Amino acid sequence: MDTDDLMVDLLPGTNVVRLVMLHWDDRPTEGTGDRANDCAESGSGSVLTGRLISRACLDQFDQILKWANSKGLWSIITARASIAAGEVIDGVAAPNVFTDMALRNRFVRMWQQVAARYRSFDGIAAYEVLSEPRVRPSDGDGVAESVRSFYAAACAAVHAEDPRTP
Repeated sequence: MDTDDLMVDLLPGTNVVRLVMLHWDDRPTEGTGDRANDCAESGSGSVLTGRLISRACLDQFDQILKWANSKGLWSIITARASIAAGEVIDGVAAPNVFTDMALRNRFVRMWQQVAARYRSFDGIAAYEVLSEPRVRPSDGDGVAESVRSFYAAACAAVHAEDPRTP
């Protein structure tokens, strides 16, 4: 029995799982110096394939979502993108999805690809496009509006691909 099956056995009333598995421009994967565990597709691969999320991550998501569905669980697909969300890293001036329109557009298009892929999967309860902004309303003029407009754009992009799933 693997740990996932153990979870179902230990928590028999569970019917939803929040899958924080989409690491995209995320500090834990960036900090290792090895981007292999980060789902953000970068370099010439994204230009050639049109993908903004790595094939390895999509394959892993397919497997996990099919497992969750086989156990009767609803899944919430969640992105953890701490750097893209504005986390400050000492000595690094990293762009974020609230102030850098190019990064925002890539992230929103990535979510469109995710929603298009999983709109036909059974058991998708919701898409959580970004678990938490790392910027604060006190960070300056317009930050609050930038956060609101990012979420509006990301949610609209997801709903354009999968209008039945929140």
